[in-house]
Amino acid sequence: MNPKHTCLRLLGSAQIGSLLRRALLRRKIVILMYHEVLEDDKELEAWTVLRSSDFLWQMEFLRRHFQVISLDAALHLLEEGMSWNGRPRAVVTFDDGYAGNARCALPIIEALEIPVTVFVATEAVEIGGLYWYDRVILALQHAETDLGIDLGAFGLGVYCLPSGVTGECRWTGIQSLLSALKTLLPHHRANAIDCIFRTTGEHGNRLTGLLSPMSIEDVRLISQSPLVTIGAHSHCHNLLVQLGDKEALESIERSKELLERWTGRPVGFFAYPNGDFNARVIKSVAHAGFECGLTTVDRPASARDNCFTLPRIGIGRYDTQELFSAKLSGIRVPW
Repeated sequence: MNPKHTCLRLLGSAQIGSLLRRALLRRKIVILMYHEVLEDDKELEAWTVLRSSDFLWQMEFLRRHFQVISLDAALHLLEEGMSWNGRPRAVVTFDDGYAGNARCALPIIEALEIPVTVFVATEAVEIGGLYWYDRVILALQHAETDLGIDLGAFGLGVYCLPSGVTGECRWTGIQSLLSALKTLLPHHRANAIDCIFRTTGEHGNRLTGLLSPMSIEDVRLISQSPLVTIGAHSHCHNLLVQLGDKEALESIERSKELLERWTGRPVGFFAYPNGDFNARVIKSVAHAGFECGLTTVDRPASARDNCFTLPRIGIGRYDTQELFSAKLSGIRVPW
């Protein structure tokens, strides 16, 4: 057994894991970040998409080993100082606002009484279209031939995805391309994506329904659950650091306005698209009236964190039970 697997097995053992969590998470809160949850038979090579059965055991794990609290309760603990009694605390959040959050995740959340915050990017909900990155993910699923995507015209490289590669290895190739595309400004990125589709033939057309955003009615319905808090994730879901101050503020304010209109409830929490932020973006989020901003900085939160740069630990499709346990202990396995 290699060192990575040995380490993960030790971290995942019940006794060692419990001791580590109590020691390492003293006066800290684990804020988890999810994206989409779909039925087990919906096969997608996407880190962002969990199987329902995996989400179920993960929530059961949380119930056994953590006090799962709302984001609002976590903010109060962080701001007022935490006195630790019993199990460590955890918060569950979702980004983007996918339809599976309502269809697949919500029944599990309600059955186990897990409070969650769902950060919704409102443009996709309003128009009913896919996010650009999901269109790319779908187009790069199981191509019948090797793909060589040349984005040299956009200052990027050549990206190769062999036809026979599946699972996490295929996702690694897809993620490499997505990361490169995110460095482009929105109008250049749109042209690069068109180039990708000319190469792939947009193979994912038959899968389009799998990564649909929630409808306005879905947002309204899940907001009525006492376990669900709706947060904002911008309107456009572009990287706000790439936008001018006015455009970024308009997207931030528009998402808050629409979500409050759709739900009839105040929206006070914000998550930065892709986790990207800077001083200008933080200022805009605060100016729009939000109480906090959540990032993708990969560690537990503590009272030393600024409420507008709260870290979160991302959970994805390829996380084993041992890796999940290690992540919840605040440990980053260096392999």
